[in-house]
Amino acid sequence: MFSATPERTQFGDFEETFKLIESVMGFLPNSTLYMSQDPALLMSFMMLSKAVLKQDVKISFMDKISNSFKFLKTMMQSDRQKDSLPMKYKWLIAYASSHAAGCFYCQQHTSHSAKQIGISDEQISEIFTFQNSQLFTEKEKAVIALGIAAGSVPNATSKQHFVELANYFTEKEILGLVAVTALFGFLNRWNSTLNPPLEDIFTAHNSPTHAP
Repeated sequence: MFSATPERTQFGDFEETFKLIESVMGFLPNSTLYMSQDPALLMSFMMLSKAVLKQDVKISFMDKISNSFKFLKTMMQSDRQKDSLPMKYKWLIAYASSHAAGCFYCQQHTSHSAKQIGISDEQISEIFTFQNSQLFTEKEKAVIALGIAAGSVPNATSKQHFVELANYFTEKEILGLVAVTALFGFLNRWNSTLNPPLEDIFTAHNSPTHAP
């Protein structure tokens, strides 16, 4: 472990941001507390996450700070437009790419979020045998295939992945899927390197602890 996990109370100025994260995820990730030690990094990551995931939130510090920056105003206006890429596909590819990358911490978080929006435990367990699984549609299989390829090292994506995706998604939607893998690519490296402990919500459900 990098060091003892910072205490939430150390970052009083970020409490509203923490509440935003909790409203989306249901808990505050310990990895966020590490990131909070560099305010510019945390704010930049929050903006990227919002742009990529476009999740509904109860509060948004973005609305406040966007008044000071023209490009943030543009981003906020764009973010309010309807996102044609359902969250189901975003969390499928987030989990698949994190699993391929070998980040246990991100696997726990992405599988939790996937289950929150209706992806079953059985589907989660069959991600790496998806090609022969009866639990996924051909559209979902195309998404998972890209996630596993993009999360692998070296990157195993090919033209055929995009040919298959084009049967089901627009070019903008495909770019959205790639953006999710890129976002979690950062998190996979951040979390597998710093090795933050899993949160109580996982350990309370007897999830295995993060590897030392």
